[in-house]
Amino acid sequence: MEANNNPLRGRLYPLDEVTGVSSASIEDAIDRALGCAGKAVKKLNWFQLIETRGSVDQGKVKSWHVRIKVGFGEKT
Repeated sequence: MEANNNPLRGRLYPLDEVTGVSSASIEDAIDRALGCAGKAVKKLNWFQLIETRGSVDQGKVKSWHVRIKVGFGEKT
């Protein structure tokens, strides 16, 4: 594909990392992290799960901790 016809040419997506915590589920921890990121930046486009971990209390999951990268906005 020629450089001038490349639809991705000139697009840049800034990245940020956010951690979410939930006692309910991994999905809820991700939603919380996205909610936090959405308050700070506009136009969230995607996320990537980087790390999943949790805390344990008396042999049971107490909370889920997720670290995600979020891509947002578009600059040319």
